[in-house]
Amino acid sequence: PRSTLFPYTTLFRSLRWKFTGVVLLTTLSALVVALVAMVVYDLYLYSNSWKNDIATQAELLGHTATPAIAFDDPKAAKDTLDLLRLRPHVRAAAIYTARGDLFASYVRAGEALGPPKLPEADGIRVEDRSLLIFRRIVHDNEILGTVYVRADYDIAGRIAAIVAIAALAAALAALAAFALSFWLQRIVTRPVLAIARIAPEVV
Repeated sequence: PRSTLFPYTTLFRSLRWKFTGVVLLTTLSALVVALVAMVVYDLYLYSNSWKNDIATQAELLGHTATPAIAFDDPKAAKDTLDLLRLRPHVRAAAIYTARGDLFASYVRAGEALGPPKLPEADGIRVEDRSLLIFRRIVHDNEILGTVYVRADYDIAGRIAAIVAIAALAAALAALAAFALSFWLQRIVTRPVLAIARIAPEVV
């Protein structure tokens, strides 16, 4: 009878939704963990590679500017720094003498903040969405001066881009998981429904 089958049908529907929910929850939980790990790893690689890139740029500037400092030729040093216009992410750069005097400088077009008046000790740091680096210019164990480079370091923009991609991936994965769970629950629960239909007759 229909009234006898009704509890089994209700149980079947409940089982279907629970099965779908378990599959979705499991899939999304694993996906969230994977996406968080991906974001953290990407930011780690981005930070390290960007710092290494700017540090290498500073080292090259130091080597290139060595003859200009040795022969007291600020124009040659200025010409070297002006080539940074080919690297638009560099906001400012400077070369200082061993006494700390500003020898030559470069400022990106439209940039309001120039290089500091005095150099600092060797180091690299993040400040106001910029990556700042100071490197000593050493030749034959003699300190000739210091190189300063300030470049873009938009970690917030990087995070926003990664999160947007991760959100899109999560949405697509959720749709795929829902479709797959809907197909699987029909396979798994169909035998249960068949048993539910014959159960009243057996009883």
